[in-house]
Amino acid sequence: MYKVGRLGVLIKMYEDCKVYEYFHKPTGRWRVYLILPDGSRKYMNRARYNYEYFWDIKLDPKTQHVDHIDENPLNDNIKNLQILTPKENTEKRVAKEKPPIQHTFNCPTCGKEKTVPLNGVRLRKQKNFFCSVSCSNKRKG
Repeated sequence: MYKVGRLGVLIKMYEDCKVYEYFHKPTGRWRVYLILPDGSRKYMNRARYNYEYFWDIKLDPKTQHVDHIDENPLNDNIKNLQILTPKENTEKRVAKEKPPIQHTFNCPTCGKEKTVPLNGVRLRKQKNFFCSVSCSNKRKG
């Protein structure tokens, strides 16, 4: 028996299995809460649930990740899901990240050019950037 859930997603229903969908705010993703016929309970991401039960396969969470093709974690439509290895999933995530902002300067003590990532730190109205602690100490002294 099949049921169409929220957002038009096809959900396969099993006999004597209760399925509840809910939104998990900390992760920003839909989750599924299953009560199995033996009374045991199971939680899983809705994307994994949809993929496993639509294709009637069991995925290994250590070697198979369910990925959203359109990068929208709320779009759990079966046409939007694909299986990636953990390495492929990480490479895809890293490829879309923005490179860190770099700041290049010449050390006022030794004249050496240095490039450092800002890592979210704002450039303060700082007159001098030093290439090392020892150059900074030499300048102060």
